[in-house]
Amino acid sequence: MTKPSKNKVTGPYSDKHRGIDYSGKGDSGVYAAKEGTIIQSINAYNTAWENTGKLTTRDYGNYIKMKHADGTFTLYAHMAKDSVLEAGTSVRAGERIGTIGNTGNSTGAHLHFEYRNSENINIEPVFEKESTMPDMMQISKADFERIRAGSERSEAVHKELGLEGDHVATPIEAFISAIKTLRGYQADATTMRGKLSKAEAEILNREEQVGRLKDQLLELEQLKQTEAAIYSNAVKAAEKLNTEYGLRLDSMQKELDQVYKDKGALQIRVNVLEADNKQLRDKGKPMLSRTQIIAIFIKKLIERIK
Repeated sequence: MTKPSKNKVTGPYSDKHRGIDYSGKGDSGVYAAKEGTIIQSINAYNTAWENTGKLTTRDYGNYIKMKHADGTFTLYAHMAKDSVLEAGTSVRAGERIGTIGNTGNSTGAHLHFEYRNSENINIEPVFEKESTMPDMMQISKADFERIRAGSERSEAVHKELGLEGDHVATPIEAFISAIKTLRGYQADATTMRGKLSKAEAEILNREEQVGRLKDQLLELEQLKQTEAAIYSNAVKAAEKLNTEYGLRLDSMQKELDQVYKDKGALQIRVNVLEADNKQLRDKGKPMLSRTQIIAIFIKKLIERIK
């Protein structure tokens, strides 16, 4: 990932400041840190305003949010009005996407940059190391002229010595060859860094997946323990009900046995009463009818059952 600004850092990343601030002094450009697509672009503000104490998207001022192929996001805030590219624009790494400004919750011109993972959570960015390789475009005109003059002298010497048929690389040719070789190495290094960045993002994604799986396993274990406790309580409740039901059956059986005993005793009493009644009838005295005797039996039986 390349730096979004060529200016010096004025606010490094920390737990409290989960982004990086770059000075507004120097190069005014804002550059895409990674290749991606702009998914949000705000271009509505001209000036800064006072901090309300509660962070909102308005505090970013004019800003751009980009999504990248590995699922990560970058955000570039406080840019100047009418300098930001529109949403939906695809940009390359290092391409200019806006101008440093002083919009939103800002006390001076600067760039606020954020890097977020696939869960849209701010993380500390890791930038590519700046190349120390010589660049022909950075060589002064005077140095280039000295290299060319040396090359011409070398060719003249080879000609005087009759060595012009045996080509020997001139200083400028050697220099250009070295530049091409170094550029090849730089391209290879950039490719490897890109692959490394994707691998690191994939590792982070896998770690997050493992974390979520561990949470799910913990929840399943808790559910398993809860189900075991519910089953154990159900077994205990069933055993308690079975015991109480058995005791109740025993009690009802005893009561029924007593009823049968009382019924037998009452039958004996009815037989005695009938015998007594027969004797009274034989002697000509008033006697109880069979209906009265049965009524007395039933009354006694009911009192026993109660």
